[in-house]
Amino acid sequence: MRPSARGVATIYDKEIVLYIASLMAAKIEAGMATPQDFTFTAHDLFSVTGANHSARSHSRLADALERLQGTQIRTNIEAGGEGEEGFFSWLSDARLQYAPTANGEKRLKSVKVRLCD
Repeated sequence: MRPSARGVATIYDKEIVLYIASLMAAKIEAGMATPQDFTFTAHDLFSVTGANHSARSHSRLADALERLQGTQIRTNIEAGGEGEEGFFSWLSDARLQYAPTANGEKRLKSVKVRLCD
């Protein structure tokens, strides 16, 4: 693994991957196609994972998304004498979308992620 500027993805970042996997599973169970793009609110993520809804949690979310997007994983698969090496990141894209509040501050509106192939 190669780290991003924020470091390598941690075991704590897995909650985001598991949350996205649960969104995928819900689509599969509903008979829907599973896209690479997922949009969710930080509020929903924090509620499911048991995190508090503080500004610090929002900052940690941004750092975790950066680590998941930036950590490069190297794989190799071998069978019957033939093999393949590959490289991927957990997320190919991650975006935090904000909206202004009445007092001019930013409020996190949604999180958009694109899973790697």
